[in-house]
Amino acid sequence: MNYMVCIPFPDMVSRENCEKVHNILARMSDAYKLNIVPEPVKARQAPCPEYYRKYRIYKEIRERDGNGEAYLLQEEEDMILSVCRTPEEEALMRSCTYAYRYPSSLVLKSFREDKKEKKEKRESRPESRGERSRGEGLEKPERGELQERAGKPERASRGERQTRGERQGQSEKAERPGRGERRERLERSEKTSRGGNNDAGI
Repeated sequence: MNYMVCIPFPDMVSRENCEKVHNILARMSDAYKLNIVPEPVKARQAPCPEYYRKYRIYKEIRERDGNGEAYLLQEEEDMILSVCRTPEEEALMRSCTYAYRYPSSLVLKSFREDKKEKKEKRESRPESRGERSRGEGLEKPERGELQERAGKPERASRGERQTRGERQGQSEKAERPGRGERRERLERSEKTSRGGNNDAGI
């Protein structure tokens, strides 16, 4: 016969928690007229305490389908939570492991997470590596915007740019002395050479 299994979460196993789960399921059995049978949990690694039990909940379960549905039915969640009296009891029952027992296999099930719980998990998640490496307050320039390079003047637009010939002409003018200056230099050099020859008696 098919049935649903409830096993308290191993990390929360204590006599007090196991008794709470037992009492909650006893209430559910009374409220919904279900046959719930406790059994000792057997573990290969180490013997389990005698108070640690799993529970067979005999009820109609959904036929096995191939879509890999991993959650309890909404009515099953409501049935379990409706007999809890405190938020602590609800958290304890949510933490239990549930499964559908079919003749040939055991299919694990779980509670759906509330939207509120998902949001809290997302907010409590640490920053991703990429977010940490990017310094806060640093803004990247948008496409099309280029950051000015330090020490380099802005380039003129094409219309304002000078041709290579104009630039060369200007640099040559700056380097070459004027024609008048050239003549003066030539005359001086000629005078000095003549004067030198006269002095030498040539």
